[in-house]
Amino acid sequence: GSIGISAAGNVFNNWVSLRLRLFFCNLGPDKKGSSSTANKPGLIRDSIKVSFWEGVAASAMGGLMQNYAIPYALALKATTMHIGLLGSLPNLFASVVGLKSPDFTDRGSSRRSLILISAFLHGLMLLPIILIPYFITSHQVNLLILFTTLFVGFNMLGQGAFVSLLNDYISANKRGIFFGWRSKVFGLVSVLFGFLAGIIMQAFKHDIIYGIGIT
Repeated sequence: GSIGISAAGNVFNNWVSLRLRLFFCNLGPDKKGSSSTANKPGLIRDSIKVSFWEGVAASAMGGLMQNYAIPYALALKATTMHIGLLGSLPNLFASVVGLKSPDFTDRGSSRRSLILISAFLHGLMLLPIILIPYFITSHQVNLLILFTTLFVGFNMLGQGAFVSLLNDYISANKRGIFFGWRSKVFGLVSVLFGFLAGIIMQAFKHDIIYGIGIT
């Protein structure tokens, strides 16, 4: 039951993020350098607003889930080696994918397709993460590390295309201010939801699985 509650919260946040990203992609030009929205300021404003709220939903999910993957692993009887791998492999893989993300954007014919594939695979990885305690009886922590690594990596896959779309809307002299403000807001959202998850888990410290489930 507790893992099911966790599933509902994280799947809902990912669903909101995916739906907003779908809407954002439908508003924006598909190919790099396209000017199909250049003379549509209202459409550009809508796209920027949607991208903001998509980021808020994604940051909330990150604060609730990614910061507490290690307690989840400990509840599955992870060893010190497992914790080290869980803390390092996802970030390493995300960095490698992030380095290649601009190449995928440049080589692909459609930024929308890359963004949507990335978002879909990112959300899809939540299902095996959630279902591990129910259907897997051995190597649970190893599979958690694998799926968490893919979860983080797939999120980075479409980042280059996503930022490229935003760059079509933001003038060059305002990009630094816009992206700086955007990053600060998203960071704050992630920290606040991380604190919220921590408070919940502290309240259920005698039943850590239940606490993890609520977050």
